[in-house]
Amino acid sequence: MKKVQVLLLLLAVFIGFNFTKNIVSNKYVYGDNTSSGIALIVNEENQLSSRFIPENLREINISFANDTEDSKKKMTKEAKEALEKLVDDAAQDNIDLIGKSAYISYADQYKDYYMKVLEVGSDEADSLVEKPGTSEHQTGLCIDLTNKEYNLQKDSEEYEWIEKNSYKYGFVIRDCKEKNIVHIRYVGEDVAKYIYENNLTLEAYVDDLSLRKDGST
Repeated sequence: MKKVQVLLLLLAVFIGFNFTKNIVSNKYVYGDNTSSGIALIVNEENQLSSRFIPENLREINISFANDTEDSKKKMTKEAKEALEKLVDDAAQDNIDLIGKSAYISYADQYKDYYMKVLEVGSDEADSLVEKPGTSEHQTGLCIDLTNKEYNLQKDSEEYEWIEKNSYKYGFVIRDCKEKNIVHIRYVGEDVAKYIYENNLTLEAYVDDLSLRKDGST
């Protein structure tokens, strides 16, 4: 049975790469300031192709959960440095933050998704794991953080600290399907401050930015 599951997984990966390798449907990928994480929106409507790999990926020098794969302990250089400062400063306030998952390649997304499909079926998998190409983890600008108990809740001290301080380091809090973590995204200090002070989502900020550039306002 295990051999069959492995063969099905390999087949899914093969099909995925061959049918999506030429797709670049994300209108934000090649926009201005993409390298700084400002203009890159990733979701089911704005997918990344299997060819998209962020530049300057670096290993993050923070503590990670024991089950985190080494390939998922990376971010782009600018985001990595900002995150390390955030975690260090949080520790000074007696807030211990641990990494759960940062960069996730397209190949790893396929593996994670189809393993979940084999485990629980496609309908339930869709509610638990993002489909390949739809995760902003592929940008190298995001990380899921948790605490020592691996149980970070919205009413916890850790979440409250992140909510009040993450923008100072260039991060905004994003939605995440998985429980017990907080999913943050690097956008740069100026943009994060603007989003925080105006209580915006990243999508609302980028849409407004696009309108201003098009001269529509």
